[in-house]
Amino acid sequence: MKQRPQSVGKTLVQLLLSLMLIFSILAAVAGGVGVFLTASPSLLLSQLERQQAPAKTRSALESYYQTEYNATAVPPEVYLDVLSENWLRDAMELKITAAYDQLHGKNTAAQPDYSALEQSITDYFETYAAENGYEKDDSYTQKLENTIQDAEKKVDSVIDVYHLGTLEKAGIWHKVQVLSKPLWLLFGGGVVLTLVLAAVLLVLRNHPLYWIGSGLFTDGVLLTLPAAVILGSGVISRFSLKDAAVYSVFTGTMKALVLGMLIFGGILLAAGLVLLIGSIARERSQVNGLPLKR
Repeated sequence: MKQRPQSVGKTLVQLLLSLMLIFSILAAVAGGVGVFLTASPSLLLSQLERQQAPAKTRSALESYYQTEYNATAVPPEVYLDVLSENWLRDAMELKITAAYDQLHGKNTAAQPDYSALEQSITDYFETYAAENGYEKDDSYTQKLENTIQDAEKKVDSVIDVYHLGTLEKAGIWHKVQVLSKPLWLLFGGGVVLTLVLAAVLLVLRNHPLYWIGSGLFTDGVLLTLPAAVILGSGVISRFSLKDAAVYSVFTGTMKALVLGMLIFGGILLAAGLVLLIGSIARERSQVNGLPLKR
């Protein structure tokens, strides 16, 4: 026996609910990504090791101090014997975690321990002065202080691979802090609204699997298609950044986010497709008068 055709009004209501479902899921995804990026530095920290940022920074410092040797006469090993990959890794992680602690209202010192670097430079200056009969006058002291300050300034700039210090000085990091709560609200509101809309569609009992599946499938396409194009075209790798470490962590982080978008979109697409197929199979069973499994 065929079912009575549903009213146009009811169908329009379900179409509207399905469209709202699409946007509520997108809102939840956008809020979730924002919360993930602002709540924890895990993604940024993982990219440091994955992209070998400490090793690339150490290599860049080797080239820099080799070039500077001609102007300062300070051997590169005075700096490089202290600035190991492990030290640079710890300093980079400190910069990131301190920035996130500040984002969450905690006061954590963001300055690495430069005492070993200061001691290495001081030892070199003292040895040089003793071997060459150089008097430790005001000029000596000033040159020593300038050399230490320049070294710390240089290292401080290269270990901030995500330029969080620059964002902080520009006031952008504070704006991220302000956005933290709205992002949680967007994520939570999107999730709640999605569940409510899905529940309403189920209560209406007019092909709910079809309408829910349509929303999921559409969101899956909206997420996977642009993500696939971005990854497939290699557009992220075309960014031009001079610093190798900065380039690697920036592009690596962007690729990780887009890949996550592709995977999650694929899950939504597959779930929507399953629901759509199930709805069509159920409809055909009803039309043919076959018993339905519940």
